[in-house]
Amino acid sequence: KRTLLVSIVIALAIAGSLTAYSVNREVRRALEHAMEHRGESYARVYAAELAGALAERRDDLVAAKLEGAWDHESFSYVIVLRADWTVAAKRISPDHHATAEEAISAHTSAGYAPSFRAGDDLAFTRPVAAIVTRPDGTKEERNVGWVLLALSGRERQRRPRARPFE
Repeated sequence: KRTLLVSIVIALAIAGSLTAYSVNREVRRALEHAMEHRGESYARVYAAELAGALAERRDDLVAAKLEGAWDHESFSYVIVLRADWTVAAKRISPDHHATAEEAISAHTSAGYAPSFRAGDDLAFTRPVAAIVTRPDGTKEERNVGWVLLALSGRERQRRPRARPFE
């Protein structure tokens, strides 16, 4: 009887541990997936909201919109580049460990991939396209810049909150 009881307890302990490990892994994977979608959405919204101001080279409007949508609990940084790769506006969290130049370098090293891991952060890159009028009066869609954004690694420990431009 005693051996049977011990073997049942051991089997339950092993099964419980494996179940807890599997559930924890799946929950983390789901959270990572949700954060990727969230970061892609943020980058897409920033790109859409900033297209007109970047096309008009209105850095003051770019900075104001970036500041207005800043979420200090979620973002490590948001950097907006013009089409000529110069910085139009930037905002970096005081908790972020890198400079704007290092963040830009990370995006460059990743080949401006739509998303990648930058240390503990999830980083996102999104081109900014705007409809511009050519000198002959025709209109064309043109790349007017880039949005570089990183969700803080701390964010994986929190529930998602507000969205930009709400």
